[in-house]
Amino acid sequence: MKVRELMEEVRQLSVWTPATYKTYKYCVDVLCAEFEHGNPDLEEITVGWLTGYRARCLARLSPVTFNSRRRHFCVLWKHAVSRKYIEENIFRLVRPAPVPRKPKAIPREVLARYVQVLSSARRELRDGTEVDMFPPQFFWLAVVKTLYTTGMRLRQLVGLKWKDIDWGARSIRLRAETSKTKREWDVPISDALLPTLEDLRRRTREIVGYDLADRQVFCLPLFSTRPFKHDVMTGERVIRFFARFHSKQDEDSVRMTAHKIRHTTATQLLRGNRSSLKVVQELLGHTTPYTTLQYVHPDLEDMRAAVDLL
Repeated sequence: MKVRELMEEVRQLSVWTPATYKTYKYCVDVLCAEFEHGNPDLEEITVGWLTGYRARCLARLSPVTFNSRRRHFCVLWKHAVSRKYIEENIFRLVRPAPVPRKPKAIPREVLARYVQVLSSARRELRDGTEVDMFPPQFFWLAVVKTLYTTGMRLRQLVGLKWKDIDWGARSIRLRAETSKTKREWDVPISDALLPTLEDLRRRTREIVGYDLADRQVFCLPLFSTRPFKHDVMTGERVIRFFARFHSKQDEDSVRMTAHKIRHTTATQLLRGNRSSLKVVQELLGHTTPYTTLQYVHPDLEDMRAAVDLL
């Protein structure tokens, strides 16, 4: 069995999204490029070769990038072991690269400050006219509030359509095709989020009319003054916004990303027993509570409150 054939076999037996296949294919392409014939047998990937490959990767890549690739190969090799193509998963034997610990959750007061900035930050043009600092600011405020109050992933945000919102039940259907785990579930619309979504719906209707069912909820090209080649919102546009937003903050400020907001949601809900682990697991769409626990990041004050109970 060769590496590329192994990937295709796993792909056929799994339910990969195009984005997932693209990631696996890139990892496999990079690894196969290490071999002159471009498609090695599984037996050619030995522990000795793999430790050297790790060293070469870490010479030009971040530890996080290498560890991500290693996780993808662990999945492929696990399948190979189950089919008895090989005897052991050597990617489990070669340890991941150590990664400096960085906070994955945004402190609540910092996120509140960022929301305030998006609510009111203005800048002055040369002619004295005041405009949004991050146009269209109402749009990006809606993005951040939706990510925070629902815990949804970035791919779910950009895949969200107006037909997925049940205004009567005040809920959002997160469809299987936008879910990492291929599950479908509903999340509630909070009191804080409802008026924001209603305002976004009103603004969208003013531009495209009332037939919104199959339109994206978050479609930046509708509201931007800049021309776009395509009228579809992508995750890359959200990533660029967060990068631009961070560039305008203090040098030592906490970077805001969609995934960090998701971690923040889990951390805040479980802080001080505000919610149960099972509820947060269902909100985030995790298949096991163990995964949910990886999203919870107690800080020093949380630990202080715990030891004060002793």
